[in-house]
Amino acid sequence: MGRTKENALIEEYLISVIENGISQLKTYLRQWRQLDADLQTYASKRLADKMFKILTSVVAVEEAASGNKGTSNCGSISSYDGK
Repeated sequence: MGRTKENALIEEYLISVIENGISQLKTYLRQWRQLDADLQTYASKRLADKMFKILTSVVAVEEAASGNKGTSNCGSISSYDGK
């Protein structure tokens, strides 16, 4: 009988270790997904900032070429705050 109780304790311990490991893996997965989302957001903001810089350069060139300072068809692009 002693062996059966010992086996049951070992089994209980192993189940506990496995459940704990699964819980940690789920936590790591959630953290990874959040990091991935944060990186995508960061990349999107950087892309938006670069596009804004390109657009303002294009508008400046267009305005300089046409001699119409500030009257571009792009609207109020200077109000963009990059966020």
